[in-house]
Amino acid sequence: MTGDLSPIDKAKYVAAKRAADMVEDGMRVGLGTGSTAAWLVRHLGDRVRDEGLRIKGVPTSTRTAQLARQVGIEVITLVLRV
Repeated sequence: MTGDLSPIDKAKYVAAKRAADMVEDGMRVGLGTGSTAAWLVRHLGDRVRDEGLRIKGVPTSTRTAQLARQVGIEVITLVLRV
C-alpha cells in the first residue's frame, strides 16, 4: 500500500496508523480533516472490521463523517453544555 506513496505521504500514513493503534474500545475519537485524518479514519475502520473495535467518531467535516460511515465507524456529534 505505501509503495506508491511519496515520502511525505508515507510519513502521514505511518503517523495515522500509530494514532489508530492507540485508540481503545469504547472511546470517543475526534476525527479531523485532511489527508492524515483520512488515513486515520481508514485505519480505524480496519480495526472496527477486523478486531471488533467499538468506537464513536466525532468528525470535523461532512467529508470525514462520510468516510467514517463508509468504513463502519459510528458517527456522533458532541453536545457542549455551558
